[in-house]
Amino acid sequence: MGMFLEWFIPVFLFLVVVVMVSGAGATVAQYFGAPQWVGSVGMAILIYIANLFGLKRIVDIIGALGPLTIAFTLVIAAVALSQNTEGLSNLGEKAETFASMPNATNGAPLWWLAGLLYVAYNVTGSIPFFTETGGMAKTAKEAKLGAIIGGVSLITAGLVLNLALLSYVDQIKDLQVPNLFLAELFHPVVGALFGIILLDEIFSTAAPMLWIASTRFGKEGTKQYKIALTVLTLVALLGCQLPF
Repeated sequence: MGMFLEWFIPVFLFLVVVVMVSGAGATVAQYFGAPQWVGSVGMAILIYIANLFGLKRIVDIIGALGPLTIAFTLVIAAVALSQNTEGLSNLGEKAETFASMPNATNGAPLWWLAGLLYVAYNVTGSIPFFTETGGMAKTAKEAKLGAIIGGVSLITAGLVLNLALLSYVDQIKDLQVPNLFLAELFHPVVGALFGIILLDEIFSTAAPMLWIASTRFGKEGTKQYKIALTVLTLVALLGCQLPF
């Protein structure tokens, strides 16, 4: 089982990197009107450069971006939700809308099973990264406090954001990046700012996952690591040519 996981997790995370790079292209295309490949290539270059500097630099960048993205997401989602509270109360009448939407959990026909799969996917992908970042903590108390604050913040932001998206399900059902719709309810300038925040979030996900996949082939900084990093980045660019 250990040998299986040693390969399964890096391969799994690399596939997530492909999705993230493709998502960056979709975000740039939806809001900024640029060709999708511009966003994908730009994101691939950013995560490649970040990985050349190593895990410590990636953690520093994510540490600066993380609180900002969570706070901005919470504010956007909470205000959008407050403006359309009746949207949630009418969800029972929108069965046809949900049936027509693309569903990433078709393999899990039960809602609770879909939820378990989503959590398992996030936890599985994060274990190697959390192991390394936890080891960087100066004390056990610091590691525990960071885990608790990070976990509660993530859960809260995810819950409020999902409730907000559900309240506007009719308007977002055909959008590739529905979160941008919530920001545009404020003002186009806020939408543009949130587009940048989303790209930050994509970077924060893709960079450490590419690091985990690359370190499977060699220790950080070695020739093997750099070769794997380069090859995987190029393959990710090829993979993101598929529709997001």
